[in-house]
Amino acid sequence: MNMYTENKNVEREGNVITILKCNHSKCASDFLRQLKDAISRGYKDIVIKSIAEAIYPNACVPMAGMIQHFESQDINFIYDINPHSYLIKCAFTDPVVKSREEIQNEINPFDKIFRYETPGQVADLTQAYINAISRQSVCESGVIDGMIWCISEVMDNVLLHSQSEYGLVMAQYHPASKHVVFCVFDSGIGIYNTLKDTKHKPITEIDALSLAVQEGIGDGKGQGNGLFGLYQVIKDNRGRLTITSGPSSMMLQKDGTLNKFEYVPVISHKNKGTIIDFQLDLNKDIDIKKLFSSIGGFDGFDIRIDDMLDDNDCIVYDVFENSQG
Repeated sequence: MNMYTENKNVEREGNVITILKCNHSKCASDFLRQLKDAISRGYKDIVIKSIAEAIYPNACVPMAGMIQHFESQDINFIYDINPHSYLIKCAFTDPVVKSREEIQNEINPFDKIFRYETPGQVADLTQAYINAISRQSVCESGVIDGMIWCISEVMDNVLLHSQSEYGLVMAQYHPASKHVVFCVFDSGIGIYNTLKDTKHKPITEIDALSLAVQEGIGDGKGQGNGLFGLYQVIKDNRGRLTITSGPSSMMLQKDGTLNKFEYVPVISHKNKGTIIDFQLDLNKDIDIKKLFSSIGGFDGFDIRIDDMLDDNDCIVYDVFENSQG
């Protein structure tokens, strides 16, 4: 099935690319098409404009990642974007790079595109998101543990399997609907290339995505349950999940429907890239014990709780220290 047949989200005139919409994964695909077309026509200096109003991570994070990749290929980008716009505020033009100490002191990690390169940054960003969510919302049973798994495993996958030196991540919190949205991007070799020389031997790119969410499927560098656990958590929470890698995409809808698409544009034959976009509902509980029973359970570590334990193993919550306003 081809989901990417029309371009209504991005326009190009000469070396000027204008983002019309930035609220769906299709926008990122359209952006890549126009970007590659401009480069194929010999443009080395490319102007990026935007009139997009609604900005979602599943569009702006891949776009920022594509720009970072082509900057490494000696393409120069010039931005003609309102300095007060959300795209500028979320670091679209220059993803945030912070040390572990800076991440640990991050009060509000939402609405920022972070670039990470080490497992330590993955751990600290995961905890920063958990801390921020816990301060702002009451979460149903299992949601925090499920979120810890989803964030850390997806980010770790980039460093373990993609053969990319870094990943990009962004989260948005929507308090009205009590949803949290994440997107993780890398410009690495893609899931198919990760699995093609293993015992699993996927036949096609779309087969590789179907395999990746099954238990125990991996390239031998990990336990092979990262995307399996992600899929199980999102499905149980009745959230949304999109995995796009190479020319294929797989979407899990809230009602449990699974749709598969092909003919997605790729950065290059070598750099297929992977985008993981997921949404969790903080109002819906997650049965972590049941979901992870087949893989030996989930031993999630939330440093907030550890820091609150006193000498008698009682949790002491300091209201004054944690209150806002």
